[in-house]
Amino acid sequence: MRELWELLPRYEVDKLFVSDKFKRAFPEFKVTTYAEGVPATRAE
Repeated sequence: MRELWELLPRYEVDKLFVSDKFKRAFPEFKVTTYAEGVPATRAE
């Protein structure tokens, strides 16, 4: 329960993940969009 109260404030605001550095390091890596990822994880 202690961990829950510790983590809850992190979910109060939206997070923006910037992948520029990753894309430069791995230009051939296909980044999955949210719209593609949700159905793919629920498929099985």
